[in-house]
Amino acid sequence: MAQSNNTHLRGINIYLDDKGRDVYYDRLFTKCGYLIQEKNKGTYSLYANRFFIPIMAAVVTTNIIFTEQQSILMAIGIYILLEALFRFKFLPSLTKLKKFKPTNKLRLIEQIQTQDRNKTLILAFLLMALAILIVLYAITEGYQGLYLLMCCLIGVGAAFFSIVYFAAVLKKKK
Repeated sequence: MAQSNNTHLRGINIYLDDKGRDVYYDRLFTKCGYLIQEKNKGTYSLYANRFFIPIMAAVVTTNIIFTEQQSILMAIGIYILLEALFRFKFLPSLTKLKKFKPTNKLRLIEQIQTQDRNKTLILAFLLMALAILIVLYAITEGYQGLYLLMCCLIGVGAAFFSIVYFAAVLKKKK
């Protein structure tokens, strides 16, 4: 049975199977597909951001709660925890597709176009605001070296995805 709504997950390892369902393909360890049902999409979204969450936590907590070294250690700990939960708790709870071949992949803009237009616009504006504010925050706090670089990389990434989201909205209108 095909998926009832048009909203598909986005991500590097997300593919569609022959029935139009979202499948996470673990190319690194198991080389298997994992069927992500509607009830698992929220949890998957958390784990899909397992790289971004620790970096943001480190940036926010530096000089507010922890020192730079403590923030880096905390970020590493959060990442290890999220990766372990993803690999050893979440993935085993999904239906495993051993013979899945990762061939049917939506491009990023196509994936974004399946989302609601207004939500996509809001996300594009929020990403652009994040891009600007995170760099301004780093400059006003006087960050140097690794932290300034990290904030700038987050800003560039957020600006890039903001532009992609705006492009998806404009392309969807046509």
